[in-house]
Amino acid sequence: MKNIHCFLLYTGVILIISNVTLSQSKMIHGIVVDSDNKTPLPLANIQVINNNFGTSTNFAGEFSIAAPNLPLVFKISYVGYSPEVVSISEDDTSTILHIYLKQKPIQLSEVEIKAQDTVAINLVKKLFNKLENEQDYRYGAKAFYRQYGLGDTTYTEIIEMFFNLLAGNNGIINKVIEQGRYAMARRTANDTTPLFSVTNLSDLSTKYFVLYQENDSFLSFLPFVKKTSVYRPIRKDIEELYYFKLVGSYETDGKNIAIISFVPKPGVDKPAFSGSMYIDLKNLTLISIKETLDDPRINFFPSEFRGYYRGNYVLIYKAGFDIDKQGKNKLSFLETKLTFKEYNHTNKNYERLWTFRSLLKVFEYYDEKYFNDKRAQNEQSDIANVKNIRYNHKFWQKYSFIINEIPIEDNIRTSFISRGFYGNLFPGGIQVKGY
Repeated sequence: MKNIHCFLLYTGVILIISNVTLSQSKMIHGIVVDSDNKTPLPLANIQVINNNFGTSTNFAGEFSIAAPNLPLVFKISYVGYSPEVVSISEDDTSTILHIYLKQKPIQLSEVEIKAQDTVAINLVKKLFNKLENEQDYRYGAKAFYRQYGLGDTTYTEIIEMFFNLLAGNNGIINKVIEQGRYAMARRTANDTTPLFSVTNLSDLSTKYFVLYQENDSFLSFLPFVKKTSVYRPIRKDIEELYYFKLVGSYETDGKNIAIISFVPKPGVDKPAFSGSMYIDLKNLTLISIKETLDDPRINFFPSEFRGYYRGNYVLIYKAGFDIDKQGKNKLSFLETKLTFKEYNHTNKNYERLWTFRSLLKVFEYYDEKYFNDKRAQNEQSDIANVKNIRYNHKFWQKYSFIINEIPIEDNIRTSFISRGFYGNLFPGGIQVKGY
């Protein structure tokens, strides 16, 4: 395929160009955390210096990287933090590296936003106008998607897909699943594992995520549940709906980054996201955004569904962007987290907390004209499409460096495989119905 360009993405999903096989490599494992509060830093970029391969941390801040030879020097970076350079020598016997990143020296505080910040709101208005003027911008992309489901602390599902995407500056327009695999737990006679699967979470990560809002924006989970209309922070009438505040700024790699927090005004007539965004002031582009929707008016399931009542929904998006040579945004990663509580329908007693997390990481961009939508699969759930795709073991081997599982994830997969939970890997196996 001509004119396909691979980029070294800041998420760290990088094509390995090397004539050294993985069998000759030494695996290096580590965890990246905040130096002050010791919280993990997901999606930190791990870049090998003087080479063009690397990786990124997972949800728990953990990573694994194959070192073709030692000594090895790599750089760890994360938005809003000072980068660190780590050297690994041949004599190093450490099994797991602990890497501590310090936040950039910015004046950033937990500020209760009660009044409008003129500087912040003007920046967001300019960003909206720029994005709206570039709304015809399109590009193709290849991405890897992974989703986990947990009932309290018990893993109940793993879903992985390779997407071929048509995207623009307002999110994903269309997608085709190249390959997919999934595992869903099932209950045995002596197993009390709670069974629940969210096979439509990928819709929240692709179909319903938008960067800016011109008209009504909706969220939906099930086809038979009414869509929820919501407000997002980058829109034309933001002064009527949101408070904005410039809470800090810093310089890095020739960029001047402004950090803006936003909260919905009291009494807005629809659920609205709150959070923060990082804007590059040099070319007025969005570096990253984190949005949280925590509103009792949102409801992704019927109030009484399969014997349980569910509520206390919290939806979190975190997206990062690469900037092309024309100063336009390209989606680099999209993390989605949905939590809700489950209650017994009869006595209303609390049963468990459900957590569903997904991460979509782009590893290649290409010209939009090469996007092939003849196999467009948007009319049914992604899992339904995956079931119709023949599992290709060689494909997964080819892209194993992108999948990049750490030992914990590998153990989860091995456990699911040993119990026969993989639906399309084991045709004819018993499958729990997804919701």
